[in-house]
Amino acid sequence: MATQSIRALTLQAQIRIVVVDGYHLFRTGLVSLLTSVPSFAVEAEGSTGAEAVTLCRLLRPDILILDIELPGPDPHEVLTDVFRNSPDTKVLILSMNDDGAQIRELIGIGASGFLHKSIDYPALRTAIHCVVMNSDQLIIHLPQKSLFVDDWVAQKPSGLISKRELEVLSLLAEGMSNAELAQRLFISVSTVKRHLTNVYRKLGAVSRVDAARRAEAAGLLPGRRLRERSAISGSPSLPRPGRSHLPEQWRETS
Repeated sequence: MATQSIRALTLQAQIRIVVVDGYHLFRTGLVSLLTSVPSFAVEAEGSTGAEAVTLCRLLRPDILILDIELPGPDPHEVLTDVFRNSPDTKVLILSMNDDGAQIRELIGIGASGFLHKSIDYPALRTAIHCVVMNSDQLIIHLPQKSLFVDDWVAQKPSGLISKRELEVLSLLAEGMSNAELAQRLFISVSTVKRHLTNVYRKLGAVSRVDAARRAEAAGLLPGRRLRERSAISGSPSLPRPGRSHLPEQWRETS
């Protein structure tokens, strides 16, 4: 009888978790790790922003572990819809993205923490417990370089525009197509479209030309004329940004 009561108490105390990440191997590895903890119950997993919203509406989990590089709606819309459908769910962002402006925006919407995927598993486990036990606590785990001020702020006509969105804007202003943008930045076309949607919303733009014009007027593309002059003079173009890779400590589990 006593054993049954303890087991019932343990089940009652389990933290109910939903995991949404677009990388199947990474997601299944993370779910495997989480399910090995007796106090965690992974109730579902998904791979898109729309699935994150649906799962939270149906299951009302304690914790949503969410990547923000997902197909579908942009992270701002996903978080807003999650909190509308499941207001008591705590959201932990787990992502390779360390763009300070976007982190600040998502925390402003209500995310309880932002964890870079370089985090080790014990720290992730601790973060989950801390968020559940202390509703007012904010958990941030980022590489040190991400905390420099220049990476965190870039003012625009309506709030903050992220470093990645500035990259998209700069290439858009050079006349690149979505496919060319995706190839240059090593991201998918759907991710390019999501960034463009965010840019249009934040700048109040209605087209690609309008976005470029508004960005120039706001001083967000100070290097554009320099690149144009370099192209005319035959100088080498600026180097392409590198591609992010999954951290070494996650690969064995993903």
